[in-house]
Formats: sequence, C-alpha cells, structure tokens
Amino acid sequence: MEKLRIAIGIAMVGALSVVSLQAQDRDAVRFIGGTEPDATLAQAVIVDNTIYLSGALGTRAGPTIEDQTRAVMESIRDRLAELGATMDDVVKCTVFMADLSERPQLNEVYRSFFPTNKPARSAVGVDLGGPKVEIECIAVASD
Repeated sequence: MEKLRIAIGIAMVGALSVVSLQAQDRDAVRFIGGTEPDATLAQAVIVDNTIYLSGALGTRAGPTIEDQTRAVMESIRDRLAELGATMDDVVKCTVFMADLSERPQLNEVYRSFFPTNKPARSAVGVDLGGPKVEIECIAVASD
C-alpha cells in the first residue's frame, strides 16, 4: 500500500510539473474577465487551444433542476461561442449538485447539449448556498 501511495505521489508531481511548465509560457495563456477590482476569478482561461471555463450557476433560472441545468448549459454554450468553440469541443465537465438524487433530471437536459460527443464528467454533491447546480467545463478548440 505504501508503494502505491509513493507511485501515485510521483505521478502527480510529474503531471503538475508538465502543467506548470506549460503555464510558464505566458504568451500562450489568456485570461478572460476577472479584471474588475473586486473580481475573484476569470470567466475563462485559455492555454494554447484549451479553454478552462469557470463554473456557471443557474441562479437566474426557474426553481427546478431542469430549469437551472438548461440555463447553465446555455451559458456554457454561449461562452464557448464567444471564444470560438462549440459544445463539440468540450472534453470534460465537473458538475456540482446540491442534491445528487436529482441526477436523472439533470442528465435528461445535460445529454441534449451533447448529442454526438459525450465529454468525460464527474458529479459531486455540495452545498451551493441556494442554486441547485454549477457546472465547469474544459474544451479543446479546433485550430
């Protein structure tokens, strides 16, 4: 077990080193938004052709998980379009849900935004302080 922990630790350090080296090339990194004095995050960070979107909340949508998921996915689609990408470019999403028992209803709406290529995905139950869902995505835009 100890050898496994050491091997995992070494692999993680190696992966972080690669990301760190890539991020050091500041000409290849663009920060979108987050320039306001009270900002706490960028709306997106682009490294070469990889787009990292900050989480989107469905706070201005209706009360149901379906309403909020649709609003979040439309927001993600619109942000990607502004950056020259589409939902087909999404390779990974992380879904944060206030109630994981609503996953089937979320999936019904979520699935409709990825008719062809389904990105990798994780779902985590968290206290979102009111909203039912937050989703963040990583996309790799075509050249």
